[in-house]
Amino acid sequence: MSRYASMIDPCSFGIIADQLRNPQSPIQFLLHVPSRAMLAEVAERIATITATEGSSMAQRYWHRLAVENEIRVSVRNTPPGRLPTGLVDPVSIPRSAVSHVIYQPPYYVVCTPGLFEGTLVRPQVAVPVTTKPSTRIKL
Repeated sequence: MSRYASMIDPCSFGIIADQLRNPQSPIQFLLHVPSRAMLAEVAERIATITATEGSSMAQRYWHRLAVENEIRVSVRNTPPGRLPTGLVDPVSIPRSAVSHVIYQPPYYVVCTPGLFEGTLVRPQVAVPVTTKPSTRIKL
């Protein structure tokens, strides 16, 4: 068993998204993997490449995975409008979604079940309730 498998923590996606948005946080990228089993594998591979070849080679590794649609990525400053393939706007993931994560600055390696399958429960848009003006009852 990889030491990274023991580093997997469950949490709500909102906690992860908050860390990505926080400019004081060391987290700059969320690397979304399709299965919990891939978390340790991707985290370990990134750590190995970073240690032996440097952070730019590690970034090339996960960028290739994103291009090949094996992972998806969220970045701190998500560009507005239509997102390129493989880029996920963290706002599109419900804050209450259960996720599993490995903290590996500047990354979180994240598995949020349903993200790749398209079955995440999306937040409902609140529809304003219209009421009739109150009428006073005379006694």
